[in-house]
Amino acid sequence: MVYFVLLRTFLRFRKKSINESVNTHLKTKSDQNLKLANEITTNGSEFASSVHCSYYSCVQLMLHILRSHFLKSDLEIENENQQENGSTHVKLIKEIGDQIKITNRADYRTFKNKINDLKGVRVIADYKDELIEKDKAINALTFAKEVHGTLLRNFNI
Repeated sequence: MVYFVLLRTFLRFRKKSINESVNTHLKTKSDQNLKLANEITTNGSEFASSVHCSYYSCVQLMLHILRSHFLKSDLEIENENQQENGSTHVKLIKEIGDQIKITNRADYRTFKNKINDLKGVRVIADYKDELIEKDKAINALTFAKEVHGTLLRNFNI
């Protein structure tokens, strides 16, 4: 375990200088989606869209982390998902969660609980014949903000 913590610390330090040249637009998109989710939830009535934006802001931030902190290309991420024959989102959540768990178990539990809660609301918003009310959009936005906070803190973004 100590080895993994040291390795992760080394890689973070090494990648700090590399990260400056790895500019993914995913972080910008993530910020835009979170801002839009907040705007819709506060001033709009398209609450299913707000939930969708909240969830995908987290997915985009996790993809940004894979690209900027772990220097994975889109092709590498895609190939890993195909090899496991699983959902891209499930794989992404597991991979990011495993990295958080190495150094902070409390944040890991928060991350897993909130991202899974958010994913559940997003499935209802996107695929179920169920009306999304403002309270669900507020919950989704709260979950997304907590996930963002955990990711920003753990990956020094």
